[in-house]
Amino acid sequence: MSSDDYFKYVTESMLKYVLSSKEERKVNKQIKKERKEPFTFRWFGIIPFLISYQMRKKRKG
Repeated sequence: MSSDDYFKYVTESMLKYVLSSKEERKVNKQIKKERKEPFTFRWFGIIPFLISYQMRKKRKG
């Protein structure tokens, strides 16, 4: 990616943010938050997630 492409991308992103309404930004932020994966999965992969799932399953059952 050349510097011109990067500058164009940053400029477009900033303009899109500035020109959007406050409510629209709030909705977009909420959508991003809902799509976010759990911390352990993001940082350590699926193994800790599976271990915690199995532990919860044993406690309940």
